[in-house]
Parts: sequence; structure tokens; C-alpha cells
Amino acid sequence: MGIGLNDDAVERLWNLPAHTVSLSDDKTLEAVIKLYLGMNHADIDYDNAHRTFMELNDLDEFPSLYQVKKIVWDISGVESIVHNMCINLCIGFTGLFSSLSHCPECGEARFDQEKLEQSQGKLNLPRKQFLTTLLGQQLQALF
Repeated sequence: MGIGLNDDAVERLWNLPAHTVSLSDDKTLEAVIKLYLGMNHADIDYDNAHRTFMELNDLDEFPSLYQVKKIVWDISGVESIVHNMCINLCIGFTGLFSSLSHCPECGEARFDQEKLEQSQGKLNLPRKQFLTTLLGQQLQALF
């Protein structure tokens, strides 16, 4: 579809789920979601909190960061789209800039040149990225 969403997300935009989700029956799941949503840097901090929570509560199982992200997406339908951007914040490599390998403003490389050379041109690791959340998904989550 050209908007960066996977097929499941596009299907959900066109056909809203007919059921509501209740977390009141599963206190662990409720705690996990509150923990995740309350973090400003969840991708960095969740694993440490995950280990600590499991140790303090003597738990054998507790959802991983990947699992909790999937749960939140399943409940809300809101999914972020990752885009590459200039290391100097000049542009996002989207739209007309999506095929560029260097920033047209400052000339900086889009991808980590050291990793690109080490992989013999096979690993295009972006130097910087940003997230976009589509308005349609956000509005659907409200209603």
C-alpha cells in the first residue's frame, strides 16, 4: 500500500475489531502494560525492569519487550512506522528522499559506512531513525 504498514495493520484500519479487551482478569498483564506505557525509553529500560520485576515477585514467566509491544498493538491497533533519517536531523529518508544514500542538505551518509564495508555492502544499518504513528490508527484507538 506504500504507507509502511504491514498487511495486518492495513486490514485492521479497514476492518475494525468488533470486541473490546478487558485487563481486569489478568493482573500481571495489566502491570506489564502499565510498566511499558509508563516508560519514556522502553526499548532501553524494559529489559532491566523485566528482570527486577521477575526477581522481586518470584516469577518464572513475564512477557518480553517484543511480547508486550505485540499485546499493546493487539489491544490498541496503533503501530509505529520506522523511517531512516539524516544523522544531523536535516531530512527523513521518506517520499522523494527514500532512495537516497546521502543527505541532500549536508551530504552525510544514510547508512553506517563502517558496517557497510565490513559486510561487503550487504548490511545497510541506518545511522539514525525516527518513528511515525499514523493519525488514522490513533483516532481509531480513541473510539
